Amino acid sequence: MLRKILITSLIIFLVSVSLLYFLLLKPRYELVNLKKIITSHYISLSQNRLNLTALTRLDPNSPNFPIEKDKVLISVSNSNKKGLDELEPVKLSNSQSKLLKKHTGLEDMNFLERNKSILIKQQDLTDQLKETDDKLNKLFRYDPVKDLESGNLTENEKIQSLKAAIEGLNVIKDNISDNEASAQLASAIENTQQNIRAFSDFLGCSSYTNTHKYATFLNQMTLDFSSLRKLALDLEINIIRSPEILELLVDQTNLLLEYDFVLDRIDNHLRKTL
Repeated sequence: MLRKILITSLIIFLVSVSLLYFLLLKPRYELVNLKKIITSHYISLSQNRLNLTALTRLDPNSPNFPIEKDKVLISVSNSNKKGLDELEPVKLSNSQSKLLKKHTGLEDMNFLERNKSILIKQQDLTDQLKETDDKLNKLFRYDPVKDLESGNLTENEKIQSLKAAIEGLNVIKDNISDNEASAQLASAIENTQQNIRAFSDFLGCSSYTNTHKYATFLNQMTLDFSSLRKLALDLEINIIRSPEILELLVDQTNLLLEYDFVLDRIDNHLRKTL
């Protein structure tokens, strides 16, 4: 009799423990795991949004703009890649989605997929900016005075240098995208090339002695490249502050608010089940 009572008590205890596990401990354990997953993506997306915001706030008038832009672009690319790498192996199961719906009241549980979609779109835009930057990079760094006046170049060497500048501008003109800002840059490049050819023709006239005219050509070339750099900068700023980038920032902000809401609901439930 005593043995039966003990066995019955043990069965009741085991059933009670099982019920406690499946009704309380297992859902709590799953919620804790979900919180870890969502918190990780929340932190990554927050850092990514900070980097993207820093990109849109770059000052194009700063003398350090090219250096600052390169640093921020690297940060954006790194946080973008980190976010995509973390999202790649993660997908909510049906039970996890049901658990979140139950404790958050949200119908749409596809926030991780939307997070991935946002980062893929951002990667496309930053790749476009980096591609444009690579094409314009030499333009930002070319100094006509330094190129022609350093090292006691002969007239022929200067002519070859000017020829190389024309060819370099051709490469830039042929590879920039087709839009209004690019058309303005392409037109300015053609005008600059005409002035460079006139400069080259002047240098090719036997032995030039008109130092005033030489200085005028060199000064015009300096002004032309200064204008080209400004137009190239406008082209990059058009991408950095494009409606697509601003829309991305809005999408990321909205998703972060949704993450906040989900995490807050999870925390509330976990506190109640302590």
